[in-house]
Amino acid sequence: MSRSGHRGPLTGEVGGDDARRGPVRRGRARSTRERSRQNALDHQEEPRGPRGETSTAGGDLDVKISIAPLLKQPVGTHTDYEIEESPIDPRGENAGLLDAGVSSIDADIVATHTNPGALLEGDAAASVSQQCSRCLKPIETPVQAHFAEQYYATIDVVSGVEKSAVPRDAKTIGSDFRIDLTPLLREEVILATPLAPLCRPDCKGLCAVCGRDLNLEPHIHEGTTDERWSTLDELHDFRPDH
Repeated sequence: MSRSGHRGPLTGEVGGDDARRGPVRRGRARSTRERSRQNALDHQEEPRGPRGETSTAGGDLDVKISIAPLLKQPVGTHTDYEIEESPIDPRGENAGLLDAGVSSIDADIVATHTNPGALLEGDAAASVSQQCSRCLKPIETPVQAHFAEQYYATIDVVSGVEKSAVPRDAKTIGSDFRIDLTPLLREEVILATPLAPLCRPDCKGLCAVCGRDLNLEPHIHEGTTDERWSTLDELHDFRPDH
């Protein structure tokens, strides 16, 4: 399956066949793209649309994609989008990711033109700010998430006629034909984030008596008793026959 056009901006601009590739990214999970490429080898007749791309690291992360160019292609056409490792701007439109503790995110997305609209499938790698569940030390937890979501077009991209057969609770594509990925990424990252993260597998946690970090100051308290267990101590010498 041949690819037409170079990787344009997030809006999915199309270039010529003399495509030039964007910046090389650091290694990470690319299972979605690999599956897409293998599918291309197995089904040479499937068309592929232009490539799109989000902003690169260091800039304000934009996770809205323009789906209109894809919807003008035949059903089954694929378009690739990338979110390169980027920090989350607390003042940006994607600040909702901060609520999930996401400090940076990286993703490969394959959008497929379907009869209802567009199927978005991808893999995301995020860094989530958390606390160790034992010693409460701030940590950055790497999170991998796979997602697949069907979006329904509410308006025909060619005729402009409003579509009526849209499920009530479906995720929809509005009149601007742009999809904001923030809610989807936020939900999937939250589901994949561990509930009790550890700074290291053998973390010793905090001392139950003084609260000091046992990883930094290993120690024990001699002759100390937790007052909460004092009542049980009174039962130590209890004899039911006395």
